[in-house]
Amino acid sequence: MAPETFLIGRANVETDVYAFGVLMLEVACGQKAGNQNEQNNIVYWLWDLYSRGRILEAVDFRMDGDIDEYDMTCVLMLGLFVNDEFTGLFPVMISKRTTL
Repeated sequence: MAPETFLIGRANVETDVYAFGVLMLEVACGQKAGNQNEQNNIVYWLWDLYSRGRILEAVDFRMDGDIDEYDMTCVLMLGLFVNDEFTGLFPVMISKRTTL
């Protein structure tokens, strides 16, 4: 659930896009999102891997290496892009909708 949902008390387009991005990451990585208020959540974990050039290490091991690395990188990056609140580059919603 998007952090803003707790502040405004309801879902909206922005929280839906955030949730979609988290769902993408959960499916690709085979892990639950975790607590959004702690640094052990999936988005923080992936940003850490990305910053070290190791984002593909996040891919669910059950895929048994049967992936296209470029496509999976795109999936993971898109999931991070719509959840990019950590770098101060959080894109505006129109930009996110265009990308999606």
